[in-house]
Amino acid sequence: MQEGTSSELATSMLVIMVRGLFSRLCFPYAQFATASLSADYLFDPVWQAISRLECCGFKVMTITADGASPNRRFFKSHGSDKTLTYKVVNPYSTDHHIYFISDPPHLIKTTRNC
Repeated sequence: MQEGTSSELATSMLVIMVRGLFSRLCFPYAQFATASLSADYLFDPVWQAISRLECCGFKVMTITADGASPNRRFFKSHGSDKTLTYKVVNPYSTDHHIYFISDPPHLIKTTRNC
């Protein structure tokens, strides 16, 4: 094993998916195995993926995630503490915003489980 590497097993998987709104396009764009996940960890991979997708001609319209606390903190990190953050200016495009959406099936499951 090389110096500075860890033998800790991954317990989570961050997957960035691409899904078309008006096409059948649907594929995993990037995958990251991790032992822990935080909002800080999400920031760089998500924005780097958006940058690359926009450069390839895709228009990223939403970021959809379940209601896990790192995802909620990631959404909140783009606004102020006093307001609900539901969209952000897309720094890679001048013609649209990126909206934050909580995944409806996960919201229903969370409600069911109280």
